[in-house]
Amino acid sequence: MIATFLTAAGGLALFLLAMAMMTDGLKLFGGAGLRIVLRDWTSTPLRGASSGALVTAVVQSSSAVTVATLGFTNAGVLTLRQALAVVFGSNVGTTMTGWLVSITGLGFKIDAMALPILALGVALRMAASGKRLEGLGNALAGFGLFFLGLAILKEAFAGMSGDLGGQLVVADEGFVGILIYVGLGFIATVLTQSSSAAIAIILTAATQSVIGIEAAAAAAAIIGANVGTTSTAFFAVIKATPNAKRVAVGHFVFNAVTGLVAIAMLPAFIAFISLIGAWFDVADDPVPLLALFHTVFNLMGLALLLPFANPMADRLEKLFRTAEEDQSRPQHLDNTVLSAPVLAMDALGRELRRLASLVHGLALTALVDDRTRPKRLRRESEAIATLGEAITEFATSIRMETLPRAAAEALPRALRVTR
Repeated sequence: MIATFLTAAGGLALFLLAMAMMTDGLKLFGGAGLRIVLRDWTSTPLRGASSGALVTAVVQSSSAVTVATLGFTNAGVLTLRQALAVVFGSNVGTTMTGWLVSITGLGFKIDAMALPILALGVALRMAASGKRLEGLGNALAGFGLFFLGLAILKEAFAGMSGDLGGQLVVADEGFVGILIYVGLGFIATVLTQSSSAAIAIILTAATQSVIGIEAAAAAAAIIGANVGTTSTAFFAVIKATPNAKRVAVGHFVFNAVTGLVAIAMLPAFIAFISLIGAWFDVADDPVPLLALFHTVFNLMGLALLLPFANPMADRLEKLFRTAEEDQSRPQHLDNTVLSAPVLAMDALGRELRRLASLVHGLALTALVDDRTRPKRLRRESEAIATLGEAITEFATSIRMETLPRAAAEALPRALRVTR
């Protein structure tokens, strides 16, 4: 049993490494394209949700797309309404992981597909002459490791099923039991900080009959994993700007409401999915059925909540107003945008223009002759000094080696302007 758990841990570690390589590589390869898609294809809530689903399906990480969306919102690339639509759609896009995992249950020899992809990715990375091709090589290598990690997980769960002598079940198979499985899925996502990893664990466990769909265990765990993915956004916005916090709250509301509706309709969902399984003659293979369940209930959530994206944005605009009105705190800068240096430079420019406006206001205050002037001057100058320090710290955190030449030359000028 100890050897089985160590094998499962190694498979999970390889899977998480693969997801990180795929996400970082694709962001580096298509960073400019990602920005264009999210900026130009989000004019309506439906287009925004479609863009979020498409980008997440490609990048294979709803958490990465959500955190990137937080950064784009702070950089002024996306409005709050556009950002909400994108994160709503990202929940649909992340269901692609379930379909990739289901390949392992269809009789494919995983090694035969994974190793050539891994070799191609490593070769491309070593031969790459630029950052974009290096990113593509990393993404391909990560894709190969993705399937190798799944193969190891599959092997580990096969051993675990034999050690346990059957399926892992909760004593209470009623509503309490369902909530326990939801909690297990939630905890798995919080611990791994990847709903894709949690979904892979759940589906691979179902493949090896550690858990089964007939008790709705895996389905409930998938719902928990879907809600748990919001924890990444909350961790990212602990010290972030008000706009980022609003997007994180909107993301949580969407996933929580979708999860509650899915739990309430779980028997109907299971019956519907089982019917489809019998129709396509895959009733004995729970993995494609669970992948379909994951997709269907997220599409249901999108259909229910997307029409309310704009009213929700109006409500969220009223939250966190105190922090935003504090002049000493940046309104366009936070660490979530640093992963895309070109966007970081855009955000820096916006914050510098805001700083210039505040300094202009300070000069006007100095010219007003009244008894409140000393107090106002002290308060405003302290806020400006604090904001200047925040801008300087942010500017020095931007990675110059990934910037275009013109932007790299502009960065020292931005520091001089700040001083």
